[in-house]
Amino acid sequence: MKRGEKLFGTHCASGMHGGKIFVRGSFPKENISPNIKVTALTDADRQELEGYLKKYCKYFGVSMDEIMKKSFKKLAPATSRPYANLYTPN
Repeated sequence: MKRGEKLFGTHCASGMHGGKIFVRGSFPKENISPNIKVTALTDADRQELEGYLKKYCKYFGVSMDEIMKKSFKKLAPATSRPYANLYTPN
């Protein structure tokens, strides 16, 4: 990815049924699927993310402090069955 290129397109997390995506920095909210909620990280999320970032920083030789200069957000499905109406009416 080159500096200045978009991180994701117009349908980020489209079709997401579970899990979470951690996103660093800002992004256009209109590119997020309407069935996805964007939230601040909880302490548990931060702890999980730090585990991934420690490995990333060690592997790529990057400073954790540098990575943490920008805030992170969490993307997750808004409900446990975000696409239920596509298959059967509720």
